[in-house]
Amino acid sequence: MSTKTLLQLAVAVLSVCVSSVHAADTFVAEKPARDKSGKLVLVEDRQARVPIVIYKGAPLLTRLAADELAKYIEKASGARPRVIEGWPEPVPERAIWVGYQKGLEKLFPGVDFTFQHPEEILFAANASHLVIAGRDRWDPNCLSLPTNLIEHGTGSGPGTSAKVVPGIQLEYGTANAVYEFLHQHVGVRWLWPGEVEVPEQSTIAFPPFTYRYHPQMRAHAVLLASQSRPSQCARQ
Repeated sequence: MSTKTLLQLAVAVLSVCVSSVHAADTFVAEKPARDKSGKLVLVEDRQARVPIVIYKGAPLLTRLAADELAKYIEKASGARPRVIEGWPEPVPERAIWVGYQKGLEKLFPGVDFTFQHPEEILFAANASHLVIAGRDRWDPNCLSLPTNLIEHGTGSGPGTSAKVVPGIQLEYGTANAVYEFLHQHVGVRWLWPGEVEVPEQSTIAFPPFTYRYHPQMRAHAVLLASQSRPSQCARQ
């Protein structure tokens, strides 16, 4: 999914309260499914068997991608996994982990989480856990920018009446990973704006696998923050 599409998504959902995100200290473990074939069961007979865990402090579009993952799993199966923010205690026996956070190395032995390439994405599943992550980069001072700078570049000037778009990142690896996972493994198809194809399935389960990808080319643009900001915001 392109950066422009992600930005449009942010504008569309600003007024929506992300009520499905819970603090880590409120976690109550789901009853995990026991699949003798070694598959990780996300949904079984239209019952969610795992929570979704998003790393604490994730920027807006990454948090929203976790919510989108829950939404499309529900559209496909009728069961909506809970979304938890931060490292849960106790750690659930089975979970979907969205984005990298410290401690995942123990749950995914041998999986490299260093993300050496720009916008690199990763899916990895074992019999107990699934991680959907990517390289995320953002400037804390530049998480919001006026729309005229986004759409027309720095030549348009900062402006005073432009709508501000939140959630600006330099790289959207985890958000891109979520949408690619939904496309590849849940069968979601975004045919054109406003129409989505979601195949119905009462059970969603996967055998162990690892998938890693990074684009061979990147688009480059320069974005400047408004004059009120202490520093320039640039995409490199």
